[in-house]
Amino acid sequence: MRTHSFANDYCYIIIETLFGKISGVKKHYGPIIENYADSMRFIEKNKEYDKFFEDGRYVTYKKRELTHVHEIIENAVRKEFKSMGKDVADYIRDAVVLKGLDLLEIKDELAEFLCISEKFKC
Repeated sequence: MRTHSFANDYCYIIIETLFGKISGVKKHYGPIIENYADSMRFIEKNKEYDKFFEDGRYVTYKKRELTHVHEIIENAVRKEFKSMGKDVADYIRDAVVLKGLDLLEIKDELAEFLCISEKFKC
């Protein structure tokens, strides 16, 4: 495994995914079957899809708000940055999320960061 630390004015986080889009629905776990009041509330509240049992719990499906991976990452950066701690949050909320060919805009910086250029010996 190749590792390298890099300190500059920018931080690069590179995420490679197998797919650019995930399923439009997700499993939503409800209460245990024996809890009658919570089970009835779960059934009443979740009418869009059929309910079924899994490991003693009610389960249904819910639509996802975001299905494209870049949207999910942008949402985390824009809305969930506070959960990353104050010091990180101050920087990450102004982050730029690049995908696909947009990465070519910073190809020289990435070459240095990844140590893949003859110009930069790591």
